[in-house]
Amino acid sequence: MLCRFHVSTDLCPDVATMRLFPGITERTIRNFLQPPLRGCVLETYGTGNAPDTRADFLAALKEAHDRGVVIVNITQCTKGGVSTHYAAGMVCAATARTRTHIWR
Repeated sequence: MLCRFHVSTDLCPDVATMRLFPGITERTIRNFLQPPLRGCVLETYGTGNAPDTRADFLAALKEAHDRGVVIVNITQCTKGGVSTHYAAGMVCAATARTRTHIWR
């Protein structure tokens, strides 16, 4: 059954997507996570892997989380999803209590 198309206009404008890439700088990460940001869709590598050895990255995520920013971890891959079975995949969940989501 088809439903009438409806456009929601009451969406929060303070939500954005941050795609991780090798060499992303601390300055870029910190600037991205600044207020008025309220939600971050974090596009990580593979099954949700993030730079688990970069203290600056982890600290920026934790600070944003502590300010109330909701962080959702998704994969950049076209198939599969986020998994916390690997150490690098667990870093986001442990640091900022991110939510994981199978996006594609």
